[in-house]
Amino acid sequence: MFFWQTEARKQSHNVVALFLCLCLKQAKKSPNTHFLAHTYLTLLLLDSQEVLLTLICVCVCDVGAAGVFELQIRHFQNPHGHLQSGKCCDLRAGGGQRCSARDQCDTFFHACLKEYQARVIPTGACTFGSDSTGVLGGNSQSLRNRGNDGGGGGEDGTNGHIAIPFKFAWPKSFSLVLEALDYDNDTSEPGQLIERVLLSSMLNPGEQWQKFHHHGRVLTLEYRLRFRCDANYYGPFCNKFCRARDDFFGHFSCDPSGFKVCMEGWTGPECKEAVCRQGCHQAHGSCTVPGECKCHYGWTGPFCDQCETFPGCVYGSCTEPWQCVCDVNWGGLLCNKDLNYCGTHQPCKNGGTCTNTEPNEYQCECQEGFRGRNCDIDANECEASVCIHARSCRNLIGGYLCDCLPGWTGPNCDISTSCQGLCLNGGRCEVRHVKLEKKNTLLLSGSRCSCPPGFSGKFCQSGPGPCDSAPCLHGGQCTVEQDGRTAACNCPTGRSGLLCAVSDTTHGGLSFYMILVGVLALVMVCGCAACAFTFSHLHRKRRKQQSVPPEEGINNQREFVTLIRNVDRAVPLVPPAAPAAQPPAPAPAPRCYEEIELTLPPSPAPSHPSPALKPAHAPKLDISNREREKLNRFHYTDNQELEV
Repeated sequence: MFFWQTEARKQSHNVVALFLCLCLKQAKKSPNTHFLAHTYLTLLLLDSQEVLLTLICVCVCDVGAAGVFELQIRHFQNPHGHLQSGKCCDLRAGGGQRCSARDQCDTFFHACLKEYQARVIPTGACTFGSDSTGVLGGNSQSLRNRGNDGGGGGEDGTNGHIAIPFKFAWPKSFSLVLEALDYDNDTSEPGQLIERVLLSSMLNPGEQWQKFHHHGRVLTLEYRLRFRCDANYYGPFCNKFCRARDDFFGHFSCDPSGFKVCMEGWTGPECKEAVCRQGCHQAHGSCTVPGECKCHYGWTGPFCDQCETFPGCVYGSCTEPWQCVCDVNWGGLLCNKDLNYCGTHQPCKNGGTCTNTEPNEYQCECQEGFRGRNCDIDANECEASVCIHARSCRNLIGGYLCDCLPGWTGPNCDISTSCQGLCLNGGRCEVRHVKLEKKNTLLLSGSRCSCPPGFSGKFCQSGPGPCDSAPCLHGGQCTVEQDGRTAACNCPTGRSGLLCAVSDTTHGGLSFYMILVGVLALVMVCGCAACAFTFSHLHRKRRKQQSVPPEEGINNQREFVTLIRNVDRAVPLVPPAAPAAQPPAPAPAPRCYEEIELTLPPSPAPSHPSPALKPAHAPKLDISNREREKLNRFHYTDNQELEV
C-alpha cells in the first residue's frame, strides 16, 4: 500500500491538483497479477483560499490464480523407535537391546513440494513450497479422529495438517518429498531423519482426498493429499476468478466452474443490465432496476408501445410520436370536427331523417306532424283546418283526430256516408249541399261521381274503349269489333299488320326488292360490257401501233419493199419469180386497191443469200413520214395487213 498526498491552492476559482498512484512493483513481478485500485478523496476545507486534497491510493494486489496444497497425516508407526540410520532416537541401544520405551522419538513431518520429476530427487529447491507439522507424538500416533481437515490440533500444527499455498495456476502433476523427523532439542539440526517418502503423482483440484500408504524399513505411514482452489477461484487450474457480487459493478453468483450466473432480474456479460418488465418494448422502453419499464420521450403505456399524440388531439391516433391521424368521421387539425354528426349524436327525433351538411352541422327532415331543428316539436294540424265536416279537431302527437258530423266519415270528415260504394272504378263522390245562413247548417241536395280519365257514366261504370288509346299506327283507322272490346285497324296503302306497323313491299305481285335487285344487276352487266369493249378497242389499237417499226429520216435506197394497198386504185402486184419446176399458181381474183412501194430500213444481208429468197425488183416509191403516218391510220383485216 502506497500513500501520496498532494496539495493544491485554490486561486481565482481554479483548482490544480496532481494525483499520483502507482502500483508497479507487483506488475513487474508477475503477469498473472491484477490490481484493484480504490481511491479515497478527502476534502478538508481549511479556509476560503485553500483546499487540501488528500488522495489515498490503495493498491490491492490480487493474483490471477490461487489455491492450497494440503497434506494430512492419518497414522504412522515406528515400533522400535529407530532412526533411518538404525540408531535410537534418544539413547543408543547396544548388545541387541531395544530402544528405551520411556524416551520415544519426537516425530514430526516436513513436506517439500516441487515440479513433476519422473525420478524424484530428494535434494534441491522446493519450487512449489514447503511446510512442516508440529511434533505429533512418540513412535506411533493415529490422527484419524481429528477431523477431515486434521482438526483437533492447535496452531502449532499438532493436528498433522500441512498446507502449502499456491499463487499461480496449479499444474496438476507434482513431486513430493515427505520426511518423518525426530525433533531433538540437544542438536542444532532441524531434525534427524526417520523415514523419507518420494512421490510423483497427479492431483485434480477438489474437495476429495486422495489416500496414500507407505511401508518403509523403519516407519509405516498413512496420509492423504488434496488440492483446493481458494475462494473465488475456479477451474482445473484454479486460475478462473469469479467473486459473487450484488452492486453497481454486477449482480451475479458463481457456478462450480467459475462462470458468472446472473441473479434474477439481471442479464448481460457482467450481469449489469436489468431485465425490464415482460412485454416492455425493446426500442421504446428501458429500465435500470428489474421489472420496471421507463418509456422514452414520445412513448407511453405500461409497455411503452403506445405513441403520444399531438397535444390536444381529440379523436385521433398515431403511429409515430406527435402525430394526430383522425379517426373515421372526424376531421380538423386536432380531429375535433365531427364529420358524421348524424351518426354520432342522432339528433333528429320522432323518425326524422338526418343529413350531414358540414363538420358539426346537420339538417333534419321531419315527418308529418313534427317540426323544429331536431323534429322534437309536435305540429298542431288542427290549425290548418284539416277537418272539413267535424264538430271539433283534437291535436295528437304526430297526428290529429276529427270528430265528424253525422253523415260524414274519413280522416278529414270529407267523405259522405251516402257516397260509400256509389262510384266505381276509382270515381270520387262529390256531395252537393246548400248552406243555410240563418241556422248555419248544411242540407244535402244530392251527389255525383267524378270519374277518372278513361271512365264515364253516372257511376263511372263505363271503362275506356279499345280505340281510345289510338293503337293503329301510320294513319291506320281504328274500328271496334262486334264484341265491343277488340279493336281492328284498317291500314293505308303500303302498310299491313295488326297495328299497321309492317311496311308492304309488294307492287303488282312482284316484290319491290326483287325489282330493285334486278335493276342493279342489269346496270352492273351493262357496265361490265362497256368496260370490256373499251378495253378490247384499246388493245387492238396498241397492237397495230406496235406492228409498224419506226422510220429513221427519208426512205432512200431500201433493200426490201413493203406493199401498201390503196383502196382508191387497183394495181396488180408483181409476183415473185417462181421456180421452173413448179406449175404457175392460179391468178388471184382482181381486187380494187393500189400497190404502193415503200422502202424499209436497211438490215444486214446474209453472207450467202439464196437466190430463191431474193425479193423481186420493182420500181421504188419514196414517201414522207407524214404520208406514212396517214396510211397507218387505216383499219385492215388480217388478209389486208402489211406484208413484208
